[in-house]
Amino acid sequence: NFLKKYMKTEDVMLEKARKFKPQLIAISCLNNMTVWAKEMCKMFPGNIIMIPYERLVRDPEKIFIDVLRHFGHAINSEEQKAKVRRAVELASMENLKSAEKKLGMSLANDRATPGDTQMRGGAVGKWKMHFDRSDLLKIESKMNEFGLTLKDCVLE
Repeated sequence: NFLKKYMKTEDVMLEKARKFKPQLIAISCLNNMTVWAKEMCKMFPGNIIMIPYERLVRDPEKIFIDVLRHFGHAINSEEQKAKVRRAVELASMENLKSAEKKLGMSLANDRATPGDTQMRGGAVGKWKMHFDRSDLLKIESKMNEFGLTLKDCVLE
């Protein structure tokens, strides 16, 4: 039943993706190597940019510039670079949390409890506090069912 639902979802997503070019998918480890993402990269080479969460956190300015270039926007002048720096600053965790606090709701407005935040800690490697080696083996076993491996993931 899960597989039927999964495949139906995949078909719908593939159909939608055929209508839009270029596509940007910025998703992290376990999501970025789904069968769907791999298939999309094959179907639309050059139209999809995969961005590991770890890279986004470590160097958001460079990633933002890479995304802009991917969509055909060259960032060459100091003025353009300053605008990117400002955009990255405005999108920082601190600024987004501050905006949510001022609004009194999450930016996505999807929280049941007023004042709940959309923002989490955002730290790279925080998963290690919750998963041990045996958990990773279980996760990899499930991934293997879909022809995937943890070697395809950024595990920092």
